[in-house]
Amino acid sequence: MISDEISFFLRTDPDFKSLPQVAETDSLVDAGVLDSFSIVKLVIFLERKFNIKIELSDLDEENIASVKSIEKMVMEKLKKKT
Repeated sequence: MISDEISFFLRTDPDFKSLPQVAETDSLVDAGVLDSFSIVKLVIFLERKFNIKIELSDLDEENIASVKSIEKMVMEKLKKKT
């Protein structure tokens, strides 16, 4: 599942803060998980892991608010590839 891959990355990458208490729908910004630097790292991970291209316009608050919203964005990108 895509959300599992994203959560695993956020929990294990040393540049991210731990996610033990963050649910898939919790705000990653409010939880202190995402900031401007970590968003770039997350984008690089997503592009490499799922072989997609994330545009600057994709990085709105709605698309990166939570693990679930990131998963939705990735799934939409994957659908466009097929």
